[in-house]
Amino acid sequence: VVMAASTLENPTQSRQRAKMILVLDDGRAGHLNQILGVLKRRPSWQYHLVKIQFKNPFCRFLANLTVFFSCGNQNILKLVLGHKLSHELLKLDSIDAIFSAGSYCAAINYILGRIFQSKTILFLESTLTRFGVPFDLNIIPYHDCPARNSKTIQLIMAPHRIRQEDYQKAVLEFTKAKKLSNRPKIAFLIGGSSKHF
Repeated sequence: VVMAASTLENPTQSRQRAKMILVLDDGRAGHLNQILGVLKRRPSWQYHLVKIQFKNPFCRFLANLTVFFSCGNQNILKLVLGHKLSHELLKLDSIDAIFSAGSYCAAINYILGRIFQSKTILFLESTLTRFGVPFDLNIIPYHDCPARNSKTIQLIMAPHRIRQEDYQKAVLEFTKAKKLSNRPKIAFLIGGSSKHF
């Protein structure tokens, strides 16, 4: 995450304006929260969140195909996303980097990176990275066995939005609610469809 931040830092530019990040949301809370977990730790950065929805499954396939042939452009964006969503994206200005997670938004990330001349930051493994499509930075969990190169950060744990003070507050509230003693305890965290973390 620190390397991701340093990739975007430009001392001259940072004095002029805050970094503007375009976040592409694929509708999966776990993916979005990894991105927001990083942005939460960079309070000086601003971000614009856009929900991505392809017109149909073939349009998603077409977007991926254009990336492989390096022909993604504004016309392709309008074709696969529709006029309204592509217009919302293309009207944005001064985008320093584009963040997305997983395969669904990867092609749009790459295409917009070419259009805006912005850094492309991809969280998690994707179909495109498996086939060698070059993003500026890949942030991938160690258990996905990512390729070792200068553009890949391997993480032991996924980024998240939980801060140390969040842990401490939750422990105090839980202890008080359950009237627990100070004796050592073991807790099990079970995953689910929560959008809070």
